[in-house]
Amino acid sequence: MLGILIAPIVALGIGVWAEFADLSPPLLLAVALPAMAVTLFSVALAFDLRPVAVIAAGAAIGLMTFAIVEGLYLSIHYARGGFLNYEAYESQRAMAVALFAIHVGVGTVAGLALGVVGALVASVAGARRRTASRAA
Repeated sequence: MLGILIAPIVALGIGVWAEFADLSPPLLLAVALPAMAVTLFSVALAFDLRPVAVIAAGAAIGLMTFAIVEGLYLSIHYARGGFLNYEAYESQRAMAVALFAIHVGVGTVAGLALGVVGALVASVAGARRRTASRAA
């Protein structure tokens, strides 16, 4: 059951880390995706999810993970007196909302992809279990 908490805990760590380090998108995904996969696997096992529910859970876990990361990052960034330095935009608030939305979208898509893979694994494992139980 502890596995269910892996993605949120890692997301909190990444959110803090992001304020003090220059994280590239590949590095962010390399850290977040395994945590999301462990959480998805744990949720699927704990609640005995069907493949369609695994896909939905993956999307929800991705959304939640990246929302925590970006929300915490922006909170710490502004609390420390920082601002978003993109010269083409004058509204810091609009940039923060756009940055948050982009990260949540990416997280949702990444989680959805994990969910699809998880659903395939769940359906193959389920088919094998059914075959083994029939043979016994």
